[in-house]
This record gives sequence, structure tokens and C-alpha cells, in this order.
Amino acid sequence: VESGWILKHVNRLIVNSATYRRASRPEESDAGPAHWEATVAADPDNLYWSRFPRHRLTGETIRDLMLAAGGNRNARMLGESVRPPLPAEVVQTLLRADHWKVSGDQAAHDRRSIYIFARRNLRFPMFEVFDRPAATATCDRRQRSTTAPQSLFLLNSDFALEAARHLAGRALDAAPHSAAAQVQWCYRLALSRDADQEELLQATEFLESQAARLKVEGRPSDELAQPIPMRRELDPCEAAALVDFCLALFNASEFIYLE
Repeated sequence: VESGWILKHVNRLIVNSATYRRASRPEESDAGPAHWEATVAADPDNLYWSRFPRHRLTGETIRDLMLAAGGNRNARMLGESVRPPLPAEVVQTLLRADHWKVSGDQAAHDRRSIYIFARRNLRFPMFEVFDRPAATATCDRRQRSTTAPQSLFLLNSDFALEAARHLAGRALDAAPHSAAAQVQWCYRLALSRDADQEELLQATEFLESQAARLKVEGRPSDELAQPIPMRRELDPCEAAALVDFCLALFNASEFIYLE
């Protein structure tokens, strides 16, 4: 009331409060494991907000983060809603082609999720799998589930692979000659932190083993998922291994859960 009913003032007050900034798991700066265990025991259901409630991000947020990590999110604001391409299996279910007329502007397909057109009888596939409410009924609270189709989408969808290719391209552009540096860039862009020593070791070992596996398979380079953009001097199998690593990062719990 004192701020003239300005909601931004209320939002700023909330997010800067000590309650909102609590962690959802023990941190090194806490008073130690015993203090954390006592806190959880005193407030097991978190009714008093003694810790941040860990929860999965919405499909819209996950999509925006994947586009941002790959560096191809279109930040243009306002304007008409957008209809990105639908998966082929979804297109086959449409009664008429004009039920989802894909936007002609290719760059608009990567706009923020809030601008994606919403149909009552056709929910955008990524949003549907991540529990976006149906527009045909009122919904006072969005549900959050953890299901197999969510993992299958993030592992196998064309959108997830495309985002991984763009992320790998950014890492290669920043550190073209060092696998360890490429891993660090992927962590920074996807998870907003550096990889620790154990994670760095595991990641570089994965890149080596995955590249070797792809070389043994002997597939031509045009059948491998390559980074965008792809540097000509790079080994196709090593580049494809980095894309696979980026795809794994998008499937990490740390990427899709807020703590």
C-alpha cells in the first residue's frame, strides 16, 4: 500500500528476503550438517519455510533456458504470437493443416515461450509433457510431475538435440583446442557454475570414450549430430561427442530443478 500498490515493489521485497534466499540443501556456509538435520527435523514439511522448496521448472522455463544456453533465444518483445514447427507425429493428428500454421519468420521460432500461440485443443508438445494446464478448464495451481515422457522428450526430441548442437557450438567457439575448457563453458552456459574437479574428469573421460565409440561405428559425418556452427578443422566424432555431452547436461536434474 505504501508503494502505491506497485507489484514490482512487493516482488523485490520477497526475492530479497532471507526466507526466499534460503537453500534447499546443505551448503558449506551453513552451520554444519547437524544444524541442517535439526532444521529438517523441526520443520519436516517445510510449513515454516525453513528451506527453499525444491521443485521442477515449468516446460516454458526449461525451453527458454535451453535456447539461452545455446545462444539463439530471440529476445524480441511484444508482437504477434508464434507457431514454431510441431513434431511430425503431432502434425499427423491435425484435422486440417491450418490448425497450426507455422510462422514464416524462422527467427521467431526461437522467441520466449510466453509468445508461443496457445490453442485450447492443441497444447504445444513440450509444454504438455511438462504439465501445462489445459485451456479448457480453470486451474488454480499448476501440478508438477516427474514422468518418463519428460526424460524421453529431453533425450530424443529434435528441439533438445538442436539446443545441444548450439550449446556445443558456443563452447567450441570459446575454447576450440581444449576439451577441459569446453566442458567448463558448457557448465557455465547450462548450469551457471564451473564444473568441479571430479565432474571435469568424468566429462573429459566421457568425451574421449564417446568419440572413440563413434569412430568404431564408422558412421559418415553427415549422420552425426554436429555442433552449430561446426569448425572444419575439428574431428567429426569428437565434435559429435561434445553434442552428446551437452544433451546430457540438459537432462541433468540440476538443469530442470530449482534448488
